[in-house]
Amino acid sequence: MNIYAVYEPDGTLIKSICCSEEEIEMNVDQGQLFMTTDVFANYDTQYVSNNAIVDKTEFPELTVSPATIGSLISVTNIPVGSKVRWPDGIVTPEDDGVLSFTANVGGEYRFEFKHPLYITKRLVIDVS
Repeated sequence: MNIYAVYEPDGTLIKSICCSEEEIEMNVDQGQLFMTTDVFANYDTQYVSNNAIVDKTEFPELTVSPATIGSLISVTNIPVGSKVRWPDGIVTPEDDGVLSFTANVGGEYRFEFKHPLYITKRLVIDVS
């Protein structure tokens, strides 16, 4: 039995599993890669780079414009290649470093930012 890290081509860890060499192919989806490792990798805090398990770093500090009802609200400094979960659960890629939206209703808007190299960032924007 071996310990395997299953990951996406961008380094995002999908899972760590212990199985035989004959069974690993059954545990990998099309397009995913795998490698043997000595430890169970943590997909929340680690990723794969150059066939090695590497610790993620903190997500860069995000800048949020003033959040008022009816105004254009922008979040900047998003690393290229990030995926953003919007308050309605939809996930979109952010490849230009900026997320913009208009809120017509006040309240808390919760976003989640994921990137293979960084620890997931959660952001609450209070629109008033």
